[in-house]
Amino acid sequence: MTHALLDIITGEYTDGEAIGSQHDEEQLLLSVRAHLMRLLNTRQGSLPHAKDYGLPDINMIYQGLPNAVDTFLAIIKQCVEKYEPRLQNVQVMYKPETNKECVVCLEINGRIKDSGSVRYATFFMSGGGAKVEEKRY
Repeated sequence: MTHALLDIITGEYTDGEAIGSQHDEEQLLLSVRAHLMRLLNTRQGSLPHAKDYGLPDINMIYQGLPNAVDTFLAIIKQCVEKYEPRLQNVQVMYKPETNKECVVCLEINGRIKDSGSVRYATFFMSGGGAKVEEKRY
């Protein structure tokens, strides 16, 4: 499966780029990134049909930092493994903060079948939102 259902329905990725404007492999990488961004910006309980989709209240986790980093990484890993099946061998690693607006910076690594290894720099901003960027090897 190349695209997430929401990508197909809207005809675009979360960044507004139209589906079909890249090669198949690039579309797959964009679709996974777009879904990770949706997943990490959704709070658990928001979807009536999937109550555990998304992350718990980020502000509660922020209050427990830096002691809560390992717990936060485990929550992200579990969430990604469950709801983004195109990404295999998921690893989530903490990265030191790179800017003042970012409360937590981490990297999500894994493999996508027939596309190889991928890395996504993930920034949890002070406003509670997450930003996901693909990093090239």
